[in-house]
Amino acid sequence: MMHLSAAAQAISASTLGVDAEFLSVATDTRLLQRGALFVALRGEVVAIVKQGLHNTINQANQVAASTAGHFAYQMRTPNAGQYLVLHRAGEPVQRLPIGDLRRLFQISATGEILFFGNAGAGLGLYGWNGTQLRTLAIIGRLTPNEDVLTDIVNAGFGVGSDVIVQAAGARRDLIVYRATPNP
Repeated sequence: MMHLSAAAQAISASTLGVDAEFLSVATDTRLLQRGALFVALRGEVVAIVKQGLHNTINQANQVAASTAGHFAYQMRTPNAGQYLVLHRAGEPVQRLPIGDLRRLFQISATGEILFFGNAGAGLGLYGWNGTQLRTLAIIGRLTPNEDVLTDIVNAGFGVGSDVIVQAAGARRDLIVYRATPNP
């Protein structure tokens, strides 16, 4: 067992708050166990810079990256408007025009990006892998608990193609549910 203060001292860093104990260290959230310290790695940012996109990324409002080398970012241009750019490792760059891109949430190991915006079916949550667009939740429609969806707060990939949504509804401030793709 190790204390945060000892770990911080070992890397010439400092701590704030409670000096908690941890049993192990993980860099992959899928492998976290009770008592583990999560350490975020910045390897994806290095991959973006190596691909000569440093200036492009600096102009983007939002960036999402995966440990598999995929990344996506929001891009605005004076003439072409706003779009989502997806770089899947080893594949050509894909662009998706977006009327109103509000948030990028997560990109999976297979290169699918979850985002909140308007990709044609209305303002909502979508998944896009460069070729296929999945509509997962639309603002104004009913959630599985029969509440009217008013906001998408967060979203992430679960097991397989499952997407877990944290949302707000007209009657409840917080709703968490598994999204089912809409046709």
